[in-house]
Amino acid sequence: MLFVMDAERAEQYRGVPYLAPVIEQVKQMDRYAEAEIAAAIINSFFAAFITRKEGAKNEIPFTNPIPESEQLKLSPEERLSSYELGPGTINMLAEGEEVTFGDPTHPNAGFDSFTKIMAQLAGAALDMPYEVLLSVFNSSYSASRAALLQAWRSFRDRRDWFSHDFCQPLRDMVV
Repeated sequence: MLFVMDAERAEQYRGVPYLAPVIEQVKQMDRYAEAEIAAAIINSFFAAFITRKEGAKNEIPFTNPIPESEQLKLSPEERLSSYELGPGTINMLAEGEEVTFGDPTHPNAGFDSFTKIMAQLAGAALDMPYEVLLSVFNSSYSASRAALLQAWRSFRDRRDWFSHDFCQPLRDMVV
C-alpha cells in the first residue's frame, strides 16, 4: 500500500485535506449566500400593512379575493370592509386606518465586496489568486497573466511533490 500525503511534521500518520484551511470559511460563505437569496426573495413580495388606531374594528382586512361577478353586488359597507391588492386597485380605508408599505433592505449592497474579500482570503490560504479561484479576470491583461503565472507556480510545486512522493516510488517498485 502506498499512502501519499503532505506531512507537516515528523511521524504524522494522517494527511490534511487540501481544503482543510478554508472548509469552514467556504461553508459560512455558502450560508451567507443562501441567506441573502432568501432575503431577496422575501423582499420581492409586495407587502402592505394596515395599521389601526385604538377603537377601530379588529378584523383581518385581507380575505380571499372576491370574484368579479360578486364585486358589483356588494353594498358600500361591504366594500369598505374588504380590501384587495391588484393592478390598478383602489381601496377606501375605514376611519382610523392607514396603510404603510414594506421597505426592503435586501439584497445587501456589501454582498459583492464581502464575498470578494472572503475569496481572497481563501485563495491566500490555498496559495491561489482569487481571480483563478473564481475564474474572474476583470483586471488588465498583465494582472490576469500574473495571477495565472502565480497559480501555475503553485500547481507546478504540487505536481512536483506528487510526482516525487507517488509516481517515483511507484516507478521504483515496478522497475
